Amino acid sequence: MLLARPHRTRCTGRTGSDRFHGACAPNTRLSGLRAIDVRNEVGPEHIAIGPDGKLYAAMMRGNLIRMNPDGSEREIFINTGGRVLAHDPTKGTTRIVAHGFSFANGIALSSDGHSLFVNETGRYRL
Repeated sequence: MLLARPHRTRCTGRTGSDRFHGACAPNTRLSGLRAIDVRNEVGPEHIAIGPDGKLYAAMMRGNLIRMNPDGSEREIFINTGGRVLAHDPTKGTTRIVAHGFSFANGIALSSDGHSLFVNETGRYRL
């Protein structure tokens, strides 16, 4: 198991031109972002841009929302029901890859594409 060690940087507020530098400097790179209203959903838990150019957002109640990256044309793509699903966009089919999880909250594919890792929050395991 690999654990990340927190980076301990002390940031103290000063006045004048010598206020914050380095890791403590203000981050303004995200200041122009616009939030997308997810309406009555709770989340997102995770987001990804699919090969179709659509934004996919996984919500807490199991809904997978599909929309344009600007938030338009929002629709419920599928409800996972706590299962791990695989969707083939060329065939338009969806199949269950794994089920029986207690709140599957995060998945990742290995770099070679042969292993799927699932975070099971309800049982505190991968």
